[in-house]
Amino acid sequence: MDITIHIPTLPFPPIFIPIGIVVVMNLALAYRTWIGNKRHPTNIFFALTALMAALWTVGVSSFQQPQFQLLNGILVRICYLAASLIALFFFLFSYHLGRPIFTLKRWHILTLVISAIVISVIIIAPNVFLAWPVPPDRYLKPEISVFWHIVFAIYFTTVMLLAFYVLFLKSRRLDGFWKKRAKQCFIATAVAFIGGTIFNLYFSLIKDNSLGWVGPIFTIFMVAYIWYHIFWVPGRIPESCRQRR
Repeated sequence: MDITIHIPTLPFPPIFIPIGIVVVMNLALAYRTWIGNKRHPTNIFFALTALMAALWTVGVSSFQQPQFQLLNGILVRICYLAASLIALFFFLFSYHLGRPIFTLKRWHILTLVISAIVISVIIIAPNVFLAWPVPPDRYLKPEISVFWHIVFAIYFTTVMLLAFYVLFLKSRRLDGFWKKRAKQCFIATAVAFIGGTIFNLYFSLIKDNSLGWVGPIFTIFMVAYIWYHIFWVPGRIPESCRQRR
């Protein structure tokens, strides 16, 4: 007698499960950071960074579904827009963490904002940097301009490295509580930055986005590290033993 075993199939690609988990984790980090101090720039800008990481992860899902041309055209733009805003918000977070160690002049801010706007326009514009809509045969390679891909890579990498440089300086120059915080933030975000840059920026530039889902996985370390070292551990330390902010 033949026995037939029916294995239930998911109505979506299995890779969406880890992608969904990463989205939820980053949203939780954004919310937890924001409610910690809703008015402080440090909390606001890091919450926005985590929120953009969640949106970036949502955009990455476009590389897993070739059949939806219009939707992929939207999602892939969300992916790159979120990445550009991650760089902007993360730099502003690094500047405000603890206390500023230098003064952001007006032209510095204008340069950051204008460059972010220009990059955003390039990303949104149809058939400039990204295809619109994304044809099924290009869902793993929606970028249609190597030149603009390189421009985006330079922008993103430069702003992020500047932010990490600021965090590094703060881990050296600040004292006590904020010195420790700068080191913790540097470690947590560096892992996510390296993983995302390798798999979602330079691998896609050299080849395609077939491994684009790997990059967001690295943010799991960021969320777990920050949640443990910044949110959970301080809550277990008696108030009298905590370092003053």
